[in-house]
Amino acid sequence: MAPVPASPGAAPIRRDPSDLRDQVYLPSLRPLAPRTELPSCLAGGTLLPRDQQEAESCAGQALAALIDLQHQSAGAATARVSARMLYRMALVQDGSAGGGVASLRSVLKGFYHYGVCPESLWPDGSGSDALTAERAKAARGVTLGAYYRVLPGLNDWHAALTDVGALLVSAEIHEGWDCPFDPQKPRDRQGLIVPVRSGGTGHAFLVVGYTEAGFLVLNSWGAAWGGYDGRPGIALWPYEDWAETVMDAWVLRLGVPAPAAFAQARGLHGLGFDTGPLGASQAACHRLLGHFAHLDDGRHVDSGSYASSRASVEETARCLEARPRPVLLSVAGSLFGLQAGIAHEIRRRPTVEAAGLYPYTVFWCNDAFDSTSLVLDHLFEKAVQKVGPFDPSLDDTIERDTAPIGRAFWRDVKAAAWRAGSHRREGDAAHLFDRLAATGAPLHLLTDGAGAILLDRYLRSLEEGALPPDEAARRQRLRERFFAATASLTLVTPPLTLAAFDEAFGPLIDHLPEGRATLWVPSRGLDAKLHVGAYARSILHLICHGFERGEEDGTVAPTRSFVGMPQHVTGLPGRLTPRLAKLAVCRIAQPDASRPRFTQADVSLSADCHRRTLDRIRAIEAQRQGGTDDEEDHARAAAGDGGRSRNGS
Repeated sequence: MAPVPASPGAAPIRRDPSDLRDQVYLPSLRPLAPRTELPSCLAGGTLLPRDQQEAESCAGQALAALIDLQHQSAGAATARVSARMLYRMALVQDGSAGGGVASLRSVLKGFYHYGVCPESLWPDGSGSDALTAERAKAARGVTLGAYYRVLPGLNDWHAALTDVGALLVSAEIHEGWDCPFDPQKPRDRQGLIVPVRSGGTGHAFLVVGYTEAGFLVLNSWGAAWGGYDGRPGIALWPYEDWAETVMDAWVLRLGVPAPAAFAQARGLHGLGFDTGPLGASQAACHRLLGHFAHLDDGRHVDSGSYASSRASVEETARCLEARPRPVLLSVAGSLFGLQAGIAHEIRRRPTVEAAGLYPYTVFWCNDAFDSTSLVLDHLFEKAVQKVGPFDPSLDDTIERDTAPIGRAFWRDVKAAAWRAGSHRREGDAAHLFDRLAATGAPLHLLTDGAGAILLDRYLRSLEEGALPPDEAARRQRLRERFFAATASLTLVTPPLTLAAFDEAFGPLIDHLPEGRATLWVPSRGLDAKLHVGAYARSILHLICHGFERGEEDGTVAPTRSFVGMPQHVTGLPGRLTPRLAKLAVCRIAQPDASRPRFTQADVSLSADCHRRTLDRIRAIEAQRQGGTDDEEDHARAAAGDGGRSRNGS
């Protein structure tokens, strides 16, 4: 049997690029035997070699075999896992539509983020390669615990094989790998890979042991290949050829199903935010799969660790239609990096579900913040060097010096909102809001910071004028459906002027029953302690007086403010327009009055705000399901604190 050739257009697996974040396997001082015995499931023939059929899926097949091997070695009565899922999730990780998996790291990261379902749910040759809810839920039962890169040294490999029994390996294969199993040959002549001095093609497989002469390979070319020592699918890889052709090797162990542990995963908060200890370097995607959309520059990010698509939105919508329940539809702000935002939603998810809600979050401009925060940090440092850390002009200097970069960043955020929320452009956020409204599930809308800008653009699109009659009628139907689906609206520190806020949100707030719309702003005491790094004011103040400096007439009016600023700045609720009259304005208090300073994280992640918002939504759901419409109950729900004034909570 000849080595499996590359499929037309499929790139062979390549070497893993250097990454200083890789954890390297360190050999112990455990004594090493001259050779290892094959795992009992291989020696006894209970674990049969896989047959990859299509050439480019070798990495998925090899990892699936390794997972099966660990299951059987542990005595677990577990079905074979899906090599197809491992392969497809590696393609998502790489952003490849089907040109082959880039490297072993890709398939490992795909496994880390998505887990793997049984082969019966996603077999090789499946007619559908969609990650359905059924497959995703089943995949949470088999996840990656830890993985380490094994350096290409004989001692490292021998020690790793002694410790765990098998390695995931890539190497350049050649004609010498053409070693079909021939029952007529003597056992000592079977399954020998012959070194060949010629160029090769990247291939992934397992190494499951070693002898005095070389390593034992478990391949994925079926039982008709190999035959070393009479065992189908296994061949001897001489040390000489190993040294010439080896590319990469990884050792891993499976994770223990422990959902509560993932709630400890934390990410860096970003610009001016405090950093806490890390429970995990990156939150696994499967902890939030089906509960988020990830947009960048107005479009779904369909590759990488946190991919989404219109198809994934459709899958979520189908689940809600099959099992109706209220949805907490959150639109994240731009002031967290993506990983910090994902980790926050994972921590928040259990309490949201305990309230009887289906949590769903739209991340839409967090990538822009990730790429801009380092530049702004540098500008902050230069401002400090210019005037000193205690100079009274430092805040004004930061506003002035960050204005050029900040303006460009803020324009990009607004442009991304237009692209995502516009029906004229068939934006992905507009599709998402329209589709979730069409499920019939009650939508409890929650925006954090700049998340209000995305919802602003969507609502404006619904109200857009000067449209052809057919399109105007379609927008009207979408508007009616979205307004009917919206059960409540909560806005946390939106960076919008009162005029813009009234224009975009006024119709929706006016449509909602009394007590269904709430605006959260920092209390005066909290606002006085808000900092962004060396800047001794809030991030909303920086945006208003720095990033939007000169946006309208070249100056910044001293009375200019956002509705998300404290009440002593905005004058709310006294300045609310008639159609905003139902809006309750609530204050976010200092979580600890003894602390000298706070960051925007203390506003966005306020436990008190989160608790009271969920209490309010519970009360609204009880009223909605009970069919009551008592204004006093609505007011109590809006305050969320036992009935205190809705405008002075």
